[in-house]
Amino acid sequence: MIAFFSPLSASLFVAYFRSKGLFRAVNQGIIINSLLNLGVFGMLFFFHKRNIYHVSTEELFTAILALKLVNVFYYFGVYLVKVRIKPSFNIPRSVLLIFLSYVLVGYFGEMVNFFNYRMNIWFITYHCSINDLGYYSLAYNFGQMFQVFVNGLVAV
Repeated sequence: MIAFFSPLSASLFVAYFRSKGLFRAVNQGIIINSLLNLGVFGMLFFFHKRNIYHVSTEELFTAILALKLVNVFYYFGVYLVKVRIKPSFNIPRSVLLIFLSYVLVGYFGEMVNFFNYRMNIWFITYHCSINDLGYYSLAYNFGQMFQVFVNGLVAV
């Protein structure tokens, strides 16, 4: 449940900050999040590669969730300091349904994309060599880099 609502609430904060012209707060949040991700996952990777500590899947997911919550708490703190408007959760049901119908389409598209990529990997692994899988993964990630660039231009 927290894994679903933390990116959603971070997205809401970012959208609100952008609408109020608080681009510095958004950029600082992105930089802080990136540095924390680099530090935490870099350290976990180092520990794993050096056989200092074996990181379990549960610990990895806990780290991901903790980093997402840090991001949300940062944006909430900026909201309290810069905006100083107490949030009201008395949202009419009709507005909430319209909002959720818009947001859930995006989440559904992300889930379909995720499972499509996984199905492609399973299909290529079954029918082709591991080298072909490597080429496909490289091409896919290269395409994702362009998508990140385009999404960044669209957001500005």
